[in-house]
Amino acid sequence: MASKIKEKYPNIKILAFSSESNVYNIKQMYLNGAIGFIDKAANYTYFKEALLKTAKGESYFLLCVNENGLLQYKQFKKDELLNVCIPLNYSEKCFLQLLATNLSYAEIAQKMNKSSHEIEHIRKTISTKLNVHTRQEMVLFSAKNGFA
Repeated sequence: MASKIKEKYPNIKILAFSSESNVYNIKQMYLNGAIGFIDKAANYTYFKEALLKTAKGESYFLLCVNENGLLQYKQFKKDELLNVCIPLNYSEKCFLQLLATNLSYAEIAQKMNKSSHEIEHIRKTISTKLNVHTRQEMVLFSAKNGFA
């Protein structure tokens, strides 16, 4: 949506507001025209700061993360955000490709020559890296990023 808005109204400043708080999604929002992002879990102080900064044309990217059971906020600078790349190893990439084919996890394990336990570990690792939790979210990520 941001890219369409920027195309039609190039001078508009977009502050994205979402509960999809992961660095990859935020980077995509930025690349599509948003100059800021704030997690829906953020409190009023952060929200006000984000509005004021983006209204002035300054970038503002605030992530809400749950580390060790504690909700914490992490702010990214634009260059940090642009340098983010989500490294997936060969097995993770293969898993994402096979996931989009509608094979069961057992069939994926067989095709990849891995145990069910190894496949579950790969799935959990991808879930953590990409902040995607369902098979559908993983397939959507795969399709958007050329794995499917």
